[in-house]
Amino acid sequence: MDLTSGAAGVLAGAVLGAIVGLALTVAFEDQLKFRIRQRLRHRRLNATTDLLRAPRHSFAMGPLKTTCVILEGDGESPIKEESIDVIVDHTMVRLPAEMVQWRDELASELDRKKKSGTSPFWNGPSYAVSGFTISRHPTTEEPEICIRLQYSDYYNFLVSQQLDRRFGDGSTPRSRYVEPFDLDAVPAFMSSAFGTNVAIVTADGRLLVSRRSNKVGSLPGLWSSSANEALSRSIDSKGRQVPNLYEVARRGVREELAVEPSEYRLDMLAFCVDTERNQWGSLYIARLHNLSQIALEERWGRGVADRWEHVEHRFVPFNPASVISFILDPSRIDKWTPAGPTLYFLALVNEFGRARVERAVVGLSRRLSRDNF
Repeated sequence: MDLTSGAAGVLAGAVLGAIVGLALTVAFEDQLKFRIRQRLRHRRLNATTDLLRAPRHSFAMGPLKTTCVILEGDGESPIKEESIDVIVDHTMVRLPAEMVQWRDELASELDRKKKSGTSPFWNGPSYAVSGFTISRHPTTEEPEICIRLQYSDYYNFLVSQQLDRRFGDGSTPRSRYVEPFDLDAVPAFMSSAFGTNVAIVTADGRLLVSRRSNKVGSLPGLWSSSANEALSRSIDSKGRQVPNLYEVARRGVREELAVEPSEYRLDMLAFCVDTERNQWGSLYIARLHNLSQIALEERWGRGVADRWEHVEHRFVPFNPASVISFILDPSRIDKWTPAGPTLYFLALVNEFGRARVERAVVGLSRRLSRDNF
């Protein structure tokens, strides 16, 4: 036997065995990775489904009841800007035939008022919410939000807010599309409003609370967030770029309060929806770096772009007792937008922790109850 050829055969067999073993190992690892990815994806899909099916309770604080439902966010852990994915469908929402007629009537009426100088409304291009999903990151458990938007406009929003106007069959938009509220069942044309709501805290520890003007189209004259801004297709989407919700909030602070983004830190606290009017929103806290109450008021005296949107401002010491007492004051407890108290509660939680804020709510609610008897 040729020892050289025998050794070569043994070596070739060893090499072939190593190659086969490596191939099997790679195949096994690929299959294992595939199964892990499938399992993680399954967990995330289940988490999303569970979150969407979870019972939803409207925000309440002692004697104050609202129609605002917090969809995501607890105040303590801000929602990161990079955790929000926005998808835009560039087709216009379609109204039912009867609501198209209502819209035509509304447009004619507002056009007549505009010509006479009595209407401040114009039909700005906007978005409707056509979908909203929540999932969790597989390792950090941080929220991942996907919002699907569709083209709409301000007239569609105004028409959709005629919630108790009767159709020919006797039903109303509220009874037909909104009640009982189901996040996944409300049609997009009934969701033609998404607003950002910001709580401003000055450098000297004052919370700015604003009251809406009687000239605004939705919830006029009510106490609300420091600054509120709706998504606009013409302003917030450059070309076909999707809107950035943080940037929309920053625009609202600039236009309504004359404060630039470099002058504060902005954190998103929650997503919410007003189930009575089907108006969507995101809630933020903005902490001013250097501007005090006096400095901010002096700046307003030098000009504010959208001053007309607010009729009154109040500065409240930013602590649980003062803010909750202001919200629950009998003179204004029934004069709030649904998002206002929700936002300020979460802002307090973000600053002082939930346990301290909850204790303040219980204590002040009991005191108010005793005072009323």
